[in-house]
Parts: sequence; structure tokens; C-alpha cells
Amino acid sequence: MFPSDIGLFWLRNGDAAKNSYLAILIIPRIFTNSMKRTYWICFLISLAIVFYIGFFTTGFIRIYIGDVIIIPVLYFLYRAIFTTTIFRAALVIFLFAVAVETAQYFNIVDLLGLTENRAAAIIIGTSFSWGDILAYLAGIIISVVVDLVLHQKFKILRRL
Repeated sequence: MFPSDIGLFWLRNGDAAKNSYLAILIIPRIFTNSMKRTYWICFLISLAIVFYIGFFTTGFIRIYIGDVIIIPVLYFLYRAIFTTTIFRAALVIFLFAVAVETAQYFNIVDLLGLTENRAAAIIIGTSFSWGDILAYLAGIIISVVVDLVLHQKFKILRRL
């Protein structure tokens, strides 16, 4: 964390007339900006959905919907941590997902000697599929639409 990523905040006693302050809090700015907080919330909600799909579903939902929903997890985590444009975040996450899928085509799990590591096999994946890339594209579209809606709502709230 860099010094520019830290915000100083005063804690008030609660008595506005006295205007006395009790302490200074040092809080990372990634939690203080209202849009960043919203991205963290979106990240946690989409992560919860991914865990639910992973533990309690099978078949089509687990295979394809899981691939769609993992993209918003990555997208909103990226937006929560980094200050960037919607387009750049979408491009970075989509290219990352395609790179992982391409690595699956070349059996990266076997090449890295992680065949016996079940967690690595699940996270990285073991089989290439064009359908997965389409699912990632759908996930990016959903992420961008949600992000644009969130930005529109924040613009309206700022005007009030």
C-alpha cells in the first residue's frame, strides 16, 4: 500500500457543539470511496453466487453459468482495487480469462506438474472450450452493464 492510498479521518466525540476529536483513523482509500465500496459489495455478492454454484449445483448451471459469473467476480475485484475505466477493466479481465482458457488448451496443469493438485486443476481448469470463452464474454457484458447502471445511479445521487 502506498502513502497516497491512505486516508486520514477524524473521529468525532459526537457533540457537534464542542467539535472535539478523539482520534485519527488511518483507513485505506479503497474502502472509503463510495464507488469502491460498491465494487467490493458487488465482488462479495458475485463471489457468494460462485460458491453457491460450486457447492450446490451440477450440470449446465455449474459448467456454463459458473463460467459466466466468475467474470464479474474478477471484474469487480479489479475495479475495487484499481482505478481504471470500465473499458480497460473489461478488456483486462476478458484477456486474462482467454489467456487462462488458452493455457488449458496447452495442458498447463500437466506442464506445471500440478496434475495431482485438485485445487489447481479446478482453478486453472483442464480442458479448452470455445463455449467457455463465450461464457466469459457474456460475463464481461453483464459486468459492464451492471457497472454502467451503478455509475448512472451515482450520478443521479450526486445531483440531489
